[in-house]
Amino acid sequence: MHIAYFVSGWPLSARASGIVTYIDIMKRELELMGHEVSILCGEVNPEACDANVHKVEDERFGSLWDRLAERLSRTPDRAVYAYGRSIAKAAASIHARKPIDVFEIEESFGWSRDLQALNAFPVVVRLHGPTFLVQGRLVGADDSVDHKIEREGAALKKTRIITAPSRCTLDETLARYALHPAVAQTIPNPYVVPETEPSGHSTKTAVNELLFVGRLDLVKGADWLLQTFALLAKRHPDLRLTFAGPDVGIPDADGQILKFAPYVQAHFDEGVRNRIQFLGQQTPDQIRALRARRTVTLVTSRWENQPYVALEAMAQRCPVVAFAAGGVGEVVQHERNGLSAPPGDVAELARQVERLLVDADLRDQLAEEGFRYVSDVHNPKRVAEAMLGIYQTAKTP
Repeated sequence: MHIAYFVSGWPLSARASGIVTYIDIMKRELELMGHEVSILCGEVNPEACDANVHKVEDERFGSLWDRLAERLSRTPDRAVYAYGRSIAKAAASIHARKPIDVFEIEESFGWSRDLQALNAFPVVVRLHGPTFLVQGRLVGADDSVDHKIEREGAALKKTRIITAPSRCTLDETLARYALHPAVAQTIPNPYVVPETEPSGHSTKTAVNELLFVGRLDLVKGADWLLQTFALLAKRHPDLRLTFAGPDVGIPDADGQILKFAPYVQAHFDEGVRNRIQFLGQQTPDQIRALRARRTVTLVTSRWENQPYVALEAMAQRCPVVAFAAGGVGEVVQHERNGLSAPPGDVAELARQVERLLVDADLRDQLAEEGFRYVSDVHNPKRVAEAMLGIYQTAKTP
């Protein structure tokens, strides 16, 4: 079978994200099974280009008419929606040389609609982060967010087959847009458990180090994270937090976007600030090394689908404490393979972290259960086989 995927950037080493991780693992697993996989991407490291990796050239608004339409249009971000036509053109070119059996794409911007308009091959949409669930929950979302939500819904209404890694994401999306696709199925994201664990990790030592991996922004709950740490820091004078992720920024009360340094300066005292190590963006290898030396990984997002940051920590036997937001609660199962708190309840999250700081047996139990959970439920071969079943169904008229 020839399976094509679209992803915003490639390869994983240069563009780490949950979607890129998912497609990277699926590509390798499907190729091991003898299938051909084509990757269409918006940005690509030239060294990663080969016969099956294709950069989608941005041909938006090349004609005079398109430029005039863009100038007259009141549609927010009209250009980014038109990029779907570029994806469709690239897919059609590949299909002409080597017929595509199935094309899988995320729901973003409703780009799937342009692929479906080709009528050349079946299109499967995988829900990675519908806008109404991610940005739609933030205070102050503007018209461009509303338009994106509308566009994604319109495209999904034309989609026969929809999958999602978490049950809550699938159910909420079907309900939001009153969708009735031919197939709607939950299939977890795959994850490759490392054969060897980086040296240095022990649930019985280094009980004063916490780790957060993610963007400094509201979606990832960086404000909640820092508030939680401030509570813990008052009661645990040796506790430290390592923050690894891009410095996107958090809006202050007046709407000004504050980066890490000015944000913590404005909101936390020196005793808290001096115990936070902000590293910025790190490579996957650097993050694995960090996790091997930290007691707990924190996940504080306002919403997540099926966060790889939790799966990666579990695979390294690093206990996870998280807000049970969106699909997080399906992964981090309270007192079974991790600990959780209601979204935004920083006092309760701090209490759950403290349980691990003082209880080595609980850390060991959760570390082992988390490892077993990821190894079983997110096994790449099992996930690839399940997705192949979806792709076979998609080929049936």
